[in-house]
Amino acid sequence: MAATYDIVLNQEANVSSKYSVLASEYREASIHQVFNYPQQVWSQRQHPLNLRNGKNWLAIDITNTGDQDANFYIVVNNTMQLHSVKLYERGYGNTIKITPLTRHYNSLSSAHFRLSAKVTSRVFLTVTADGDATIQLNTLSPNQFVESLSLSQYITGIAIGGMFALALVMLMLFAANGSKSLVILFGYFTIQALSLSVLLGFNLYSVFPETPEFRGFELPLLTSFSAVFLIWFTRELFNLRLLAKRLDKVLKIIGWLLFLYLPLSMLLSLNTNLIICKLIDVVSACVLITVGLQLVRKNQRLALLFTIVILLALIFKLLNIVTISWYGFSTDLNTISFWLHGFLITFILSRQYYYQKLDSERAQKESLESAMTTRQAQDELLVLQQETQEQLELRVQERTLELNIALQELEDANRELAEKNTLDDLTGLFNRRHYDQKLLAEFRRSRRNLTPLSIVVIDIDLFKGVNDTYGHVAGDKCLVIIARLIKSVLRRSTDVGCRYGGEEFCLILPETDKDGATAIAEELRLAVKDQAFKLSNTGTTIALSVSCGISTYQQQNEISPEDLFVVADKALYQAKNQGRDQVVFFDLNMLKAEQE
Repeated sequence: MAATYDIVLNQEANVSSKYSVLASEYREASIHQVFNYPQQVWSQRQHPLNLRNGKNWLAIDITNTGDQDANFYIVVNNTMQLHSVKLYERGYGNTIKITPLTRHYNSLSSAHFRLSAKVTSRVFLTVTADGDATIQLNTLSPNQFVESLSLSQYITGIAIGGMFALALVMLMLFAANGSKSLVILFGYFTIQALSLSVLLGFNLYSVFPETPEFRGFELPLLTSFSAVFLIWFTRELFNLRLLAKRLDKVLKIIGWLLFLYLPLSMLLSLNTNLIICKLIDVVSACVLITVGLQLVRKNQRLALLFTIVILLALIFKLLNIVTISWYGFSTDLNTISFWLHGFLITFILSRQYYYQKLDSERAQKESLESAMTTRQAQDELLVLQQETQEQLELRVQERTLELNIALQELEDANRELAEKNTLDDLTGLFNRRHYDQKLLAEFRRSRRNLTPLSIVVIDIDLFKGVNDTYGHVAGDKCLVIIARLIKSVLRRSTDVGCRYGGEEFCLILPETDKDGATAIAEELRLAVKDQAFKLSNTGTTIALSVSCGISTYQQQNEISPEDLFVVADKALYQAKNQGRDQVVFFDLNMLKAEQE
């Protein structure tokens, strides 16, 4: 909106003002009644002035203490809760004059007055508020008004324009390297810039002041999308899909809940939406802080810095609630918070690129060293070719010997690596992958040599209760002890013990019939039952037992390795159903009978 200002150069108005609020029982009075109320029903206040829900009457006693007529401006800070603001003054005689308020694009409205020398005039304002609100009133000289308005517009332009510039930088960087995090930050900073614009007065209501339904209309949309973009950035920054699937799923659910809030927000009142928006800010910050702390425990490089950044943002949000209210916003506090948060998020991104650069340089250095080593070996080979035939043969023999040693070492290393790939890191037993390969090989050998093949499926009874009661560290120690007991009962080199998954183990026993497999399973069951699982930190002793299921292949027709495991697994569940801590054998013929 365009506005015209009366400016008196080099002449400051000697104007003082006092503010009063009409008693609540007279709130519904008309302007004619208000003009005639005695001073006793008014109570003097200092600004900022607190307003109640509904209609509020304010009075400003303005005194020109100078010797000349003075121009001055009354400036009103419009908050979202203000439904309407009207300004009245006495006209000629007993008439009442409505003084128009000029609305500016920075949450300010102003009215121009001229006051004679040595005169005190009373001006009345009626303010209709939706819920409790706070209003800022200031009486300024023309020069003070222009300086204040210019400074406010300058700061507002720098704050909003700078945030949009930051978003544009993210977009340019995305165009340069195609990083997904950059396009997410472009969206996030754009939403932040729009949110700051709305809070600083550049909103739909400022464009359409005749439509009070537009007050705060954008806040639910911007607040929800801001939280969604920040959650999305967090998932990409730490690659939660692979690193922490449970946390990633929680953040996805929160994002969908924020989207579901958007249509609901159109049915809620302004004050309700303001409270929900601030709750979204606080709750989303708390959730991200919790995610950050979980990642700190996993020694993620940027987790601690990320947690501190979100914690600072949460502190600013709580300060706004404590110092203002659930319904208001501090312009200065929000501007500082938005900019500080934007710079810190950008700093996190720069640290991520720094670490990526270090990793790339380290890989390049290793590649260069490897290339130099290869080049050095080639140079040595050229030198050998230039020597005499006898020296060449001698050197070739030496190099051949060294190469054989190196190949042997490489073969040993590959064998060790292959063995590690087949071992379970926690228990030292073979893993599921080795189990599948070994079972298939032994099954074929058994069928070829006409020898029996038994497998034992072992499950620790009620092991979930151990994890829930004593923690996963204690559960892991129990698994290690049971793995040691399994190794102790497998005395033949051909017998294989595997960790099938979780608290379940499998034994592959070549050339072992039902009785032999049962004996080994019983020995293991008794060993576990007699073993004291003692926690070193608390001294607590845990009593554990195992249930075992056995099946034996003796060249039955139409039987596969998978069938052998299925029958043993059924035997295991039979042992569980019969009370646990026992060994049960199932014949493979039972499976054939079920299939028929």
